[in-house]
Amino acid sequence: MEGDYLYEWGGALRWLKSDLDLQSIRSEPNLSGGHATLFRSLGERNDIFHPLPTPLLKLHQRLKLAFDPHGLFNIGRMYADF
Repeated sequence: MEGDYLYEWGGALRWLKSDLDLQSIRSEPNLSGGHATLFRSLGERNDIFHPLPTPLLKLHQRLKLAFDPHGLFNIGRMYADF
């Protein structure tokens, strides 16, 4: 993938500075079971966190409901759905 890389934790954490679009960047980690989080952007900061698979998204939603039943905290901060 095109861009400048910085490796940490023996290669387990990789930072990428690139002009590629978000979907192109996120498709690569999907192939190996990883994820990509948007750290900095000159444009809009939508979709900061990697989309969750449906079962994991449902688990996150249930946890959010259990710990914040009235939906008061961090509304839409991680994902627009909750």
